[in-house]
Amino acid sequence: MQIRAQFFEEHTEFRGLFFNALLRTPSHLQHEVNNLKKELDTINLSFLKNQLSKITLKDSISVDG
Repeated sequence: MQIRAQFFEEHTEFRGLFFNALLRTPSHLQHEVNNLKKELDTINLSFLKNQLSKITLKDSISVDG
């Protein structure tokens, strides 16, 4: 995440493109974008699980869903 933040600080012109592609993907590109971001999704999920493992969750909430 730090590397991504640093990249977008240095290349601000790509920030909007990146986030729009992830959050508002045109339907005709959805399949291709999903394939390209599989690794990013895995990294993000691993990061989130790691962060959640450091805190106490309510009994009704688990990291795995």
